[in-house]
Amino acid sequence: MRKIVVLALVSFVLMSFNNASNSTINKIEIIDIQGRLLKTIKENKEKYQIDISNFSSATYLVKLSTEKGSQTVKIVKK
Repeated sequence: MRKIVVLALVSFVLMSFNNASNSTINKIEIIDIQGRLLKTIKENKEKYQIDISNFSSATYLVKLSTEKGSQTVKIVKK
């Protein structure tokens, strides 16, 4: 699994990945704390800028899925 770095800012999330395992990103999902899927991104890039300007101030989960597994990171939008 890649090392994930997430910066949650007011209107977008910046994500970058350390590609030490050479895995392919299949999907990124943003999920609210109640478990509702809010956004799905299916792109193969090293860096992402995800617009969350229309999201309310709250805690969210960002789930990164690869062919080798998944990793979930908590972000807080203020």
